[in-house]
Amino acid sequence: MTGEYFQEQLVRNKLIGRVMINFKKMFENEETQEIIFFLSGRKDNGISHPQLDGYCTTYGNNYISNIELISLVRNMQEKGCILPNGKGGYKKGPNWNNPNSSPRKNTASNNRH
Repeated sequence: MTGEYFQEQLVRNKLIGRVMINFKKMFENEETQEIIFFLSGRKDNGISHPQLDGYCTTYGNNYISNIELISLVRNMQEKGCILPNGKGGYKKGPNWNNPNSSPRKNTASNNRH
Protein backbone atom coordinates (compact mmCIF):
# COMPACT_ATOMS: atom_id res chain seq x y z
CA MET A 1 0.00 0.00 0.00
CA THR A 2 3.01 2.28 0.10
CA GLY A 3 2.44 5.41 -1.90
CA GLU A 4 -1.37 5.21 -2.10
CA TYR A 5 -1.86 7.80 0.64
CA PHE A 6 0.58 10.20 -1.01
CA GLN A 7 -1.00 9.73 -4.45
CA GLU A 8 -4.42 10.49 -2.97
CA GLN A 9 -3.07 13.63 -1.30
CA LEU A 10 -1.46 14.77 -4.56
CA VAL A 11 -4.78 14.43 -6.40
CA ARG A 12 -6.68 16.28 -3.67
CA ASN A 13 -4.07 19.02 -3.60
CA LYS A 14 -4.45 19.55 -7.35
CA LEU A 15 -8.25 19.63 -7.06
CA ILE A 16 -8.66 22.02 -4.14
CA GLY A 17 -5.27 23.71 -3.91
CA ARG A 18 -4.47 22.40 -0.44
CA VAL A 19 -5.20 19.43 1.72
CA MET A 20 -5.43 18.55 5.39
CA ILE A 21 -3.23 15.62 6.35
CA ASN A 22 -4.92 12.54 7.74
CA PHE A 23 -2.05 11.38 9.94
CA LYS A 24 -3.91 8.29 11.15
CA LYS A 25 -4.46 7.04 7.60
CA MET A 26 -0.92 7.97 6.59
CA PHE A 27 0.60 5.96 9.45
CA GLU A 28 -1.70 3.02 8.74
CA ASN A 29 -0.78 2.85 5.04
CA GLU A 30 2.77 4.11 4.65
CA GLU A 31 6.22 3.16 5.91
CA THR A 32 7.79 5.45 8.48
CA GLN A 33 10.65 6.27 6.12
CA GLU A 34 8.17 7.46 3.49
CA ILE A 35 6.42 9.59 6.11
CA ILE A 36 9.74 11.18 7.09
CA PHE A 37 10.43 11.96 3.41
CA PHE A 38 6.98 13.53 3.13
CA LEU A 39 7.14 15.58 6.34
CA SER A 40 10.74 16.74 5.89
CA GLY A 41 9.90 18.01 2.41
CA ARG A 42 6.68 19.88 3.14
CA LYS A 43 8.31 23.11 4.33
CA ASP A 44 11.69 24.77 3.78
CA ASN A 45 12.63 24.17 7.43
CA GLY A 46 11.37 20.59 7.37
CA ILE A 47 10.02 19.19 10.63
CA SER A 48 11.26 19.26 14.21
CA HIS A 49 12.19 15.99 15.86
CA PRO A 50 9.74 16.53 18.75
CA GLN A 51 6.91 17.06 16.25
CA LEU A 52 7.92 13.98 14.23
CA ASP A 53 8.21 11.90 17.39
CA GLY A 54 4.82 13.19 18.53
CA TYR A 55 3.19 12.11 15.26
CA CYS A 56 4.80 8.68 15.53
CA THR A 57 3.64 8.32 19.12
CA THR A 58 0.11 9.60 18.51
CA TYR A 59 -0.65 7.99 15.15
CA GLY A 60 1.95 5.24 14.81
CA ASN A 61 0.16 2.69 17.01
CA ASN A 62 3.53 1.39 18.26
CA TYR A 63 4.77 0.68 14.71
CA ILE A 64 8.05 2.37 15.63
CA SER A 65 9.63 3.08 19.00
CA ASN A 66 11.51 6.25 19.84
CA ILE A 67 14.82 4.37 19.62
CA GLU A 68 13.87 2.92 16.21
CA LEU A 69 12.86 6.39 15.00
CA ILE A 70 16.20 7.86 16.09
CA SER A 71 18.04 5.01 14.35
CA LEU A 72 16.01 5.45 11.15
CA VAL A 73 16.59 9.21 11.13
CA ARG A 74 20.32 8.73 11.74
CA ASN A 75 20.49 6.22 8.86
CA MET A 76 18.64 8.62 6.55
CA GLN A 77 21.00 11.45 7.56
CA GLU A 78 24.08 9.31 6.89
CA LYS A 79 22.77 8.58 3.40
CA GLY A 80 22.00 12.24 2.72
CA CYS A 81 18.25 11.70 2.46
CA ILE A 82 17.59 14.28 5.18
CA LEU A 83 19.75 16.87 6.90
CA PRO A 84 19.60 18.56 10.30
CA ASN A 85 17.70 21.84 9.96
CA GLY A 86 19.69 23.59 12.71
CA LYS A 87 16.60 23.77 14.89
CA GLY A 88 16.42 20.24 16.28
CA GLY A 89 14.74 18.73 13.27
CA TYR A 90 15.18 17.57 9.69
CA LYS A 91 14.85 18.94 6.18
CA LYS A 92 15.44 17.67 2.66
CA GLY A 93 18.94 16.39 2.00
CA PRO A 94 20.75 16.07 -1.33
CA ASN A 95 19.44 12.50 -1.73
CA TRP A 96 15.88 13.28 -0.63
CA ASN A 97 13.16 11.48 -2.60
CA ASN A 98 9.59 12.48 -3.18
CA PRO A 99 7.52 9.83 -1.35
CA ASN A 100 5.67 9.10 -4.60
CA SER A 101 8.87 8.11 -6.39
CA SER A 102 10.98 6.44 -3.71
CA PRO A 103 11.53 2.66 -3.73
CA ARG A 104 8.75 0.54 -2.33
CA LYS A 105 8.93 -1.60 0.79
CA ASN A 106 10.80 -4.87 1.00
CA THR A 107 12.89 -4.38 -2.10
CA ALA A 108 16.66 -4.55 -2.34
CA SER A 109 16.76 -0.99 -3.74
CA ASN A 110 14.98 0.26 -0.61
CA ASN A 111 18.27 -0.16 1.28
CA ARG A 112 19.75 2.89 -0.41
CA HIS A 113 17.83 5.17 1.99
